[in-house]
Amino acid sequence: MSQGLCPSCGAAVNLTAGQTESKCQYCESTFTLWQAETQLNDVRKSKAGGSLLLGQISLASLDYVKALVFYEKAIEQDDKSPEAWFGRAVCLGNIQTGEPREKRIKATEAVSCWEAAILFAANPDAMAKRAAKAIAEAVSSELEYQNLGATGDFAKEVDWGAVNEERVRSARETQYPLALPVFLNIERDYHELLAWAWTKDPQNEFLLKTGADFYSRAIPFAELREKYRNVPDSMENPSKLFREYREKYLSALRQVDVEAAGKCDVTFRKFQSAASGRYSARAEEENIPPSVMKLIRKGGSHKIAAIKELLSIRPGLGLAEAKKIVEETGAQLGTMSASKSGCFVDRKSTRLNSSH
Repeated sequence: MSQGLCPSCGAAVNLTAGQTESKCQYCESTFTLWQAETQLNDVRKSKAGGSLLLGQISLASLDYVKALVFYEKAIEQDDKSPEAWFGRAVCLGNIQTGEPREKRIKATEAVSCWEAAILFAANPDAMAKRAAKAIAEAVSSELEYQNLGATGDFAKEVDWGAVNEERVRSARETQYPLALPVFLNIERDYHELLAWAWTKDPQNEFLLKTGADFYSRAIPFAELREKYRNVPDSMENPSKLFREYREKYLSALRQVDVEAAGKCDVTFRKFQSAASGRYSARAEEENIPPSVMKLIRKGGSHKIAAIKELLSIRPGLGLAEAKKIVEETGAQLGTMSASKSGCFVDRKSTRLNSSH
């Protein structure tokens, strides 16, 4: 196995023994083994070569915080190094696990760094395509994490860091992972990255799939915030803007992969349903006393106690109405579910509780 760099965009490439020519997975340019090895040697011998190599090693292990230090040092050594600017952009465009929110994704800075990388690149068009794919990889990584939470596969060993461990723990406790604000308020950052990437390589199939999937998930929760106004949002009409870009990505995706576009439509409906359920549940919570909500959250085995508690606080409700409020709220929160026989299942103890 021989290592090298794409002469056009600078991306790392691996060439197997006996292979004399290859195609870059980022910019799709063709190059020879000699050209790739020469490009790598030129970078290593450059003023920032040592820092770039250390940055690349840290980046390969997904240590974005450490890699950022090396890439910034490389920029100090050579402020016209496209690889240094590209590496810094990748670090800023990915979640830096274990860091406070304000030290994580910085989309505007990342875009500026990618613009600098394109400006100083020997082949600007190739570098632009490489940057677009790097953005797709960053967003796709977040979507893969969401898939882990949505399917409840929490036992899978993935080193997401302390921040993501907290997210998994939160999803476990709510037992309604799809109804969580799934992007933890970082969808604005991802939108900024995807909107920029669209201008650089709107034909890249991986980017189209990632963008269409992202907006299919983000729109329902943007609409949820606009309806409920629970999370501040600095963007004007975010759901409207997200819908505009979803249509761009989805229309282009339909031209190359109809099946993938169909899956995005399914995802959109799925997240719409989850967001709708969360809105209904939270709106209902406002009208239910905290002591009653506490019992409802404990599951079906506490249903009768919740009904009695509600009647003691609001005797004018009547038994039928109190029972309906408790049962519907439990179903919306995911702590109870109605069976055809009218029984409710306590999801925490799996014990059947008959309706009274």
